Amino acid sequence: MGVSGDESKAKSELIGFLTPTTRLDVRRAALDYVIAVSGALDGSASRLFLEDYCAMGEAVCRLCENTLADRSHTLSALTNFSSGSAEVANYILAQSKCAQLAFDACRSRAPYANFGARLLANLSRHFPDRVGDLLAAHETKALSVLVELFSTPTEDSFSSLIGYTIVNLSTLSSVRHTLVNDKLLASICSLISVEEKKEIAADILRNLAFEDCEFFVKRFAVHSWLRR
Repeated sequence: MGVSGDESKAKSELIGFLTPTTRLDVRRAALDYVIAVSGALDGSASRLFLEDYCAMGEAVCRLCENTLADRSHTLSALTNFSSGSAEVANYILAQSKCAQLAFDACRSRAPYANFGARLLANLSRHFPDRVGDLLAAHETKALSVLVELFSTPTEDSFSSLIGYTIVNLSTLSSVRHTLVNDKLLASICSLISVEEKKEIAADILRNLAFEDCEFFVKRFAVHSWLRR
């Protein structure tokens, strides 16, 4: 009981540091610790997030929403927490605006855009339908924005991370129709010849083919790269 009580007290103190009013160096030290423990693969990370009515989860999400200066840290922690837990992903989607903030970071190519892209990839892997609906409500052209970001050459992994989110979303019939009918298919097809993106593009095209194979092949065949 003593150890449990000590651990509970330590966790409460840690959560208490995760507020915008905490001195920056103290808050950053707390966030660095949270990021470290959120990467555990033994299930302890999701338990930490969800325990005590999601006290840790709420603290990290609120800090992400309210403190721009900490956003790279908070998005990183949320990415780690959600990587293996649908329950954590559900909380982030249902109880915060962090997914929308992640999308906005990607769209604006903010300094922490990579962290936003990683979080979107995780959340859409767990709940592609909910992420699709949430982004569509947030930005009517969200899918077009994602395809443009995926198609844009970058010197880092950012655009490929965006591609993983599109792969996840393209498991949805509505998204597949949009990708084919809104002239986004050409952008995706062009990436088949880009070494670092060709496998991701192929995964998206494979998902599109499930919708209406005959229709898809006709649309697919019109692109110039196929007629080389």
